[in-house]
Amino acid sequence: MVNPNLELERKPQPNFGLWKSFLRFLWNPEKRTILSRTKKDWGLCIVYYIMFLGTLSALFAALMYIALFNINQMDTPWYQLEMSIIGASPGLGFWPAVRMSSPLIWYKWNEREMTYHTYVTKINDIFDGYRPYNPDIYRHCYEGYKSNESDKICFFNLETLGHCYEPQYGYDTQMPCVYLTLNQVYRWEPRCYAWDTLPRNFPEYLKEYISEKHSKETKRDHVWVSCAGVHEADSQHMGDISFHPYPGFPAEFYPYLHQDGYMSPLVAIKFNNPAREYSVEVLVDNRPKTARMV
Repeated sequence: MVNPNLELERKPQPNFGLWKSFLRFLWNPEKRTILSRTKKDWGLCIVYYIMFLGTLSALFAALMYIALFNINQMDTPWYQLEMSIIGASPGLGFWPAVRMSSPLIWYKWNEREMTYHTYVTKINDIFDGYRPYNPDIYRHCYEGYKSNESDKICFFNLETLGHCYEPQYGYDTQMPCVYLTLNQVYRWEPRCYAWDTLPRNFPEYLKEYISEKHSKETKRDHVWVSCAGVHEADSQHMGDISFHPYPGFPAEFYPYLHQDGYMSPLVAIKFNNPAREYSVEVLVDNRPKTARMV
């Protein structure tokens, strides 16, 4: 189709001078154009840019929302408990673990050569992560007693470790202390045994301790810990042991919710008279999960 205005459009424009040419560019009365565009052209251009910029703005807003949503959720794991790789059962941590490949503890003890300082340094590093008591943040949790201050987290007092909080931690007297802790699993809460419904396979000394410390009137929930030699010879060589502050983790410290200043409770096991020059394999059992150390 031939454009009837083609000849008029291709006709050379007269030279009006710089100023008049600029004014005709702003408004051309003959072609009725503004900035060389007709009203229809401007309408289509405005609609196009509204749609284009609107799409870009919506895409930007959606991506920004996703980014900010994920940033706000960074203080909590995306996968929790059974959905996570760790699972819903926390592992039993053991300290001082100088070598992650083996929990073996051995050192020489004589006047000329004492090699236990590595373990003492490792224990000092652990204790450095425990903060002093602050009443604005912490509350005292005495052997699992429930507290009404639910907005505060439990305070773990290192002094309750007794002899296992003294300098050198028993390594200088050949009565070393080892420390147990439950790994931090977000939102995990222990399902504790009732004091009068303990399983039959509970160690007798642990049953006696629980029966002495508990009654139907008091509720003290713990994750109980027992320690014994793997074999009969191990039981003989490990000698007497003592728990500090007691053989269990108070349930009041859980769940772990990534609280600022949270301190995992510790259970210290002191070997009072272990046999020398023997390798003793010890089984530490936190009901109902187990962990083994040498």
